[in-house]
Amino acid sequence: MIEREVDNRLEQELVKKGWIINSGDPEQNVYRQNPRTKEEKLSLLGTFPDFVLYESTKKYSPIAVIETKKSNHTSSKIHLNKVLIMHEN
Repeated sequence: MIEREVDNRLEQELVKKGWIINSGDPEQNVYRQNPRTKEEKLSLLGTFPDFVLYESTKKYSPIAVIETKKSNHTSSKIHLNKVLIMHEN
């Protein structure tokens, strides 16, 4: 899988699990390429993670920062499920 395919797959799985990626939604809790605030962006020291996840719009610190990489492994679904389970608990 190329990295963009991994991004697309992860985005689809996040939406299935109830994460809100749509930038027009006031309850958005997943941000692509950037965190929500300028301060958080500075704390990433110039890096641009693929996904930044927040517990809610009322929480200011991310609960996960995800950088995807291309995968040649069929086990990528297992790793993806481990990340997504965090939101269900």
